[in-house]
Amino acid sequence: MLEFVRPLQSILQIKQVNSTDLVWRLHCRVTVFLLLLASLLLSARQYFGNPIDCINAKIGHIPESERSYQKYYQWVVFILALQACMFSVPNFLWKAWEAGRLQSLCDGLTTPIVPDHWEKTRKKQLITYLSADFPHLHRTYLLRYCFCTLLNFCNVLLNIFLVNVIFSGFWSNYHPAVKALLSFDFPSWNRYNSQVFPKIAKCDFHFVGPSGSKQNRDGLCLLPLNVVNEKIFAFIWLWFLGLLVISMLNLLFWIVVLCSKGFRLWLLTAPLYPIRTSYVARALDGQGVGQWFLLYQLCRNLNPIVGRELFQSVSKAKGHNGHKTFRMPKGGEPDFYTDPEGYDEEGV
Repeated sequence: MLEFVRPLQSILQIKQVNSTDLVWRLHCRVTVFLLLLASLLLSARQYFGNPIDCINAKIGHIPESERSYQKYYQWVVFILALQACMFSVPNFLWKAWEAGRLQSLCDGLTTPIVPDHWEKTRKKQLITYLSADFPHLHRTYLLRYCFCTLLNFCNVLLNIFLVNVIFSGFWSNYHPAVKALLSFDFPSWNRYNSQVFPKIAKCDFHFVGPSGSKQNRDGLCLLPLNVVNEKIFAFIWLWFLGLLVISMLNLLFWIVVLCSKGFRLWLLTAPLYPIRTSYVARALDGQGVGQWFLLYQLCRNLNPIVGRELFQSVSKAKGHNGHKTFRMPKGGEPDFYTDPEGYDEEGV
C-alpha cells in the first residue's frame, strides 16, 4: 500500500519558502492529493477485484417509473483525475508567474538559526530592492495572486456543478445519506446511498447474434466499486462544501486587505513583534499595495529576527534619503546592484 501512495507524497511536501497561504494549499495540494488517491485506489484491481461482475439470470419486470439509469460507473476514475487536474491549474499558473522570486529573496534567511551578521552584499541588495519603487512589477505580482485565488474559488463552484450534472442532482439526492452517516444511522445510510451508488444492478447487454441480428440479454451485475464510491463521494460532499465556505471567507479577507490600509499595516507588524509600528509604516511610506504584498510575503517566510532587522534597515534607508523612492531602471528589471542615492551601510 505504501508503494501505491508513494508517487503522491511530493504533492504534500512541506517547503521552507511558501508563496501561498493555507487556503491555497487546501485547494492545490490537499484536494489534489485526495482526488488522485481516490482515482488510483479505484483503478487498483488488486484491492477490489473486477469493477463489475455479471451473472445472466431472469429478473422480474421492473416498471419504467421505478428504473434508475446509472451511466457514470465506468467514468468515476477519470472524473476524479479530471477534478484533480482542475484544482492543479491555479497552482501551475502561479508557479509560472511567480518564477521563484520569493525563494530568491528568502534564500538562506528562513531557518531558525541565522548568522549574527548577514553577508554585507546580500543585505545591501535586499535593502536596495525593498527601498526601491517598482509599482508595475509588484502590482502585477499581487494581481496575479488575486486572480489565482479567485480561480480557486471558481474551481470549487465548477466542480460542485460538474458532480451535480454527472450524478443527476448529487447534492440534493445524497444529502439524506450524508446526514444519516453523520448521525450514525447506518440503516438509513444504506438505504439512501444505494439510490445513488447501487451495489447490485440489472444490466442490459446488446450484441449481434450469429445471423447478424441485434440481440438483447439482461443480467444481474455486482458493482463492487460502489462500496468505495459511496464513501469517497460522502467525503467529497462534505469537503467541497467546506472548501467553498473557506474560499468565500478567504475572498472576503483579501477584499478587506485591499481596502484597509490599517489592516495591511497590522498584518505586517504582527509576525515581526515586537518591532515598532513606525518602522513598518515608514517602510511602506509612498509605496502601493503591490509593495505591501511583497513585504507581506517576505515577513511570512523570513526568520522573525531577520525580518525585524530588514524592516528597520529599509525604514532607516528611506529616512536617510528623505523618503525618496527609486524607479525601475530601463529594461524593466530591477537592478539589485544599484545603491539607493545617498545610502550608506554605516547610516543603517
